[in-house]
Amino acid sequence: MQKNKLIVILAITFIAFQLYPAISKSLNNKVQSEKLINAFVNQSSMNIDSFDTQKFIKKYSVSVRKPAIYLYPKTPAIINIKLAKSILLDTNIPRYVKNKGWKVLAHPNGTLNDYQVEYTNCDDFTGNEFGFEYAKNACFTNVYPYIYWDGIQTAKPLPISRNGWIIKKDDIQEFLSKKLDNLKFNQKEKYDFLKYWGTILANNQAKFYFIYFIQNEAVDKYLSMKVSPRPDSSNRLYMVVKELKTDATFEINPQKLKPIERKGFTLVDWGGILIKE
Repeated sequence: MQKNKLIVILAITFIAFQLYPAISKSLNNKVQSEKLINAFVNQSSMNIDSFDTQKFIKKYSVSVRKPAIYLYPKTPAIINIKLAKSILLDTNIPRYVKNKGWKVLAHPNGTLNDYQVEYTNCDDFTGNEFGFEYAKNACFTNVYPYIYWDGIQTAKPLPISRNGWIIKKDDIQEFLSKKLDNLKFNQKEKYDFLKYWGTILANNQAKFYFIYFIQNEAVDKYLSMKVSPRPDSSNRLYMVVKELKTDATFEINPQKLKPIERKGFTLVDWGGILIKE
């Protein structure tokens, strides 16, 4: 009996030694690939063996640029929106009121009327600011196309995706246009997105970009937002863009994204994050 057990143990040991190199190589490749993706997304010049996402986010503030919040109720409705306190706001149009948030009268066509006009100074806008050129006229007429803000998430690291796309700068407009069509952006939302991000990325010095999106639940965790009354359809999509000097040397699988749903009171919220080389 003991002899049989010994034979089994020796056989298992022999097989393990035979398989170990292949298993070890496979696991090592997977680990290195994940490290490389993380470093690639955040800071490609870093030593990937010592890369730490949390330290990177803590050292380098990641700015969330031009989130635009569109509201489409079925009938005119007063909507209140509050962001997580960990979000440090810079520009906010109309003015975000501390402890109150935004309060607007939203119409089915998407136009908004500010219900806290006393907090927004229209003279703060020149009408020439890139990304919110409309703001001065919108403020004086109190008719806004969407809620605008930008700022920094001070408490949470940026979600990372190992899937996405490597896009040449010359192809960025075509890529974004097709992607927004696939996501079911309406004409106005698509125009606003391309006018801002298409312009920035087409005129940037980078030759290539690594692009991925965070969507819906992932955005809710990263940039928490309370909307009252609650939308029937909430669609949140944020593009993460990493500048690259050269094309990628490894393959990246494309992301699977969920198209926008428009049932009942619909919210569409898009924005972006550009990470410099």
